[in-house]
Amino acid sequence: GEERGTIEDGSVIYADGHLYLFGQTESQVALVEASGENWTMKGSFTLPETSEQRAPGGRSWTHPVIAGGRLYLRDQELLYSFEIK
Repeated sequence: GEERGTIEDGSVIYADGHLYLFGQTESQVALVEASGENWTMKGSFTLPETSEQRAPGGRSWTHPVIAGGRLYLRDQELLYSFEIK
C-alpha cells in the first residue's frame, strides 16, 4: 500500500523519477516518488547529528547534491554521503 507522510520545509533534488527532500530545521530526509497529482513517500530518516555552528533558530540552507550515484547533504561543517544507485 501507499505510505503517506509529511516533511518540513526545505530543499529538493530530483533523480531517476524520485524527489529527495532535505528539511531545513530538523534535517529530515525523505525519498518521494511523485507522478501526476499523487506522491508516495518511499522512506525517510533524520540525520544523526546537526551542526552546533547554527545560530539559535537557524536552518540548513544547503541544497542536496547527487553525483556519481551518491546523495550529499551538508549542514555547516557536517557532510553526509549516501549511496543511492
